[in-house]
Amino acid sequence: MKAHVVELGIPVKVIRVGGDTYPHRFVLKEMGFFWDSWDEVWEGEETEDRWHILNGLGGLTLEVVTRHYQHQLHYVDIDDLPDETASITAVMGVIRELKDVIMFTRVDQQLGCFQRFLLADETGVIPCIAWNIVESASIKEGELYVLEKVQLRVDKRGYKELHCHENTRFHNVGGEDIDRSLVDEQFMSWLHQTVSIAKLSINVTSRISGMITQFDNVRDFGVCPSCGDKVETETYCWRCGEVSPRKRLVCSGVITDDSNAFKFTFFGNQVKSLLRLTAREYNEATRLTVIERLEMPALINKINDLIGKWLIFTGRLKISENTGIKTFYGDGVYDP
Repeated sequence: MKAHVVELGIPVKVIRVGGDTYPHRFVLKEMGFFWDSWDEVWEGEETEDRWHILNGLGGLTLEVVTRHYQHQLHYVDIDDLPDETASITAVMGVIRELKDVIMFTRVDQQLGCFQRFLLADETGVIPCIAWNIVESASIKEGELYVLEKVQLRVDKRGYKELHCHENTRFHNVGGEDIDRSLVDEQFMSWLHQTVSIAKLSINVTSRISGMITQFDNVRDFGVCPSCGDKVETETYCWRCGEVSPRKRLVCSGVITDDSNAFKFTFFGNQVKSLLRLTAREYNEATRLTVIERLEMPALINKINDLIGKWLIFTGRLKISENTGIKTFYGDGVYDP
């Protein structure tokens, strides 16, 4: 793999004792304290217990401050990523197709979240997913980032995906030189690498080229504004109790190409993208009932324009555990 170098200004927490400033490790080690994870202290993630010990140690007044140091980080081009699962030190690219943060309930009943996006550079495009990372919620679409400490997952079909975890760092490096026109070319080339509906793989992000031949009504359901779970009744969330749920739109129908046809489903903002709704039209639709939406002129016109139009869809094909029905869950739509 060919590596490149980027200069990063890394913020590091340090401890100031009187007029002198020391790194965390130096002060804690010299004073006889050892923690299970030096990295946790080095990154400045203090707990109340550590604050109590530091501020009350020997009557000293200790102040934690932030300093920046220059750090050279080696990263690889997307096209040079290996063909097998591996830990990647860093990769740089432009954030594209940034999706909403999705909340879910884990097996241990704890709340989890993930966010999908694409990373594009001058050599290629790769899908990414960030797991349980608060920092990912602050990244901006169209900005140039270095993703440090990521995991490359490659399945037996050769499908590649970058996984960002709790140790991943997102460095905004907007000042670095990158040919945006080449990035756009790579994205459009990637987008048009579609598969036929008949060859879709289960639970793999795919791109298909087809037309919508059937469109069902735009429906809605309530979601908890805190955890994002579907509410069990009109005002009750099993996790958060009584809430004032917000409406989330959902639509479904049938996508067809020359090889096959599948049911599709779009949720939330993806309904907005599919129907080309403005923010005002989308908000109006959320306030209406299913019957009232049938009489909403803007919505009806957008649906009529959509049926029979050839488009490129991105999403995942999934199988219902209860019915065995295959459904394509869309997360993007583009003109060919």
